Amino acid sequence: MNEAAEPLPRILVADDSKVMRMSTRKILDAEFDLVVEADGQAAWDRLEKDPDILVLFTDVGMPELDGYELLARIRQSKEPRLRELPVIVVTGNDEESAREKALELGATDFITKPFDRAQLLARARAYATQDRMRRRASELEESNTLDALTGLGNSRYFEQRLREIRAWGLRHELPMAVLRMDLLNFDAMVQQRGKRVALDVLKDAAALLKKSLREEDVITRLGGGRFAVVCGDCDREGAQVLTERVMESLANTSFAGEHAVRVDAAMGAYLPGSDQKEGVETIYKAAQAALKAAGPGKMVLHPAVKEKKKDPLAAMEETLYGRLSTMLARLPKASALRLLDRLRASVEG
Repeated sequence: MNEAAEPLPRILVADDSKVMRMSTRKILDAEFDLVVEADGQAAWDRLEKDPDILVLFTDVGMPELDGYELLARIRQSKEPRLRELPVIVVTGNDEESAREKALELGATDFITKPFDRAQLLARARAYATQDRMRRRASELEESNTLDALTGLGNSRYFEQRLREIRAWGLRHELPMAVLRMDLLNFDAMVQQRGKRVALDVLKDAAALLKKSLREEDVITRLGGGRFAVVCGDCDREGAQVLTERVMESLANTSFAGEHAVRVDAAMGAYLPGSDQKEGVETIYKAAQAALKAAGPGKMVLHPAVKEKKKDPLAAMEETLYGRLSTMLARLPKASALRLLDRLRASVEG
């Protein structure tokens, strides 16, 4: 069976001139899925709704929203696919100031009217291919579960393994812990020491985690200087031991080779209960809350263990025993024994 042919690349053209829209369609229609709009606002609405648009050719002078305003809105969008969309400004204004303004606002390229067939077709082919390849690379990266820098799992892998280990623990009534660790002031380190040194610190920190934790623990990097660990079959005492070991190793280690960088870190750990309704998101948020409660060089385990209230008589007995032991230790043995006999007789009498 033959695979379905790949759909034609979709291009959006925004121009208030009917003649220019017809001319553009005549040139591009054979190779592209062409969408045309007569003003900037309509073009923006189309872009928001249609994720398959790979390239935008826009005029400058248009009603509702001109080309410059449309370009600014695209580059300020919260959606990466829009911020990174190739935008080619097409205008009859051949002044250098018009070109400079378009490029300052983030235009990918600039074409002056009247354009010829070869020029328009070449731009459309190049930028459509470029954007399609960029999107495929982005999709591939998102589907990957490995952090390329450290070799650890990434956030996708963390969520996947947390879900699996949680399900296994509930089925077999085994405890588990989720640890969160942040290298503090990581952004400041990038600014002060440079990106290369900061990346070396991250790689060294990843190696330290691998060395400090158990072989079966799932260690992941969530981005920046943020790490998360899923520890299956791990109770409170085990989580305490693991976090203390990591914090001690961090405190005694210099990173990035000859740069000898020392880092502050904070850790939080959460131990989920047996409630099956406690899902992955809830568990992660609880571990995050434990991390936020910690300070530099500190770690917090959540939920905290509540101290049991002591029986008043038992507390008094403990206090008296401590004082009596101290007094007896200061007396000669014979005197201590006589005192004990007198106390025994007093109690029995």
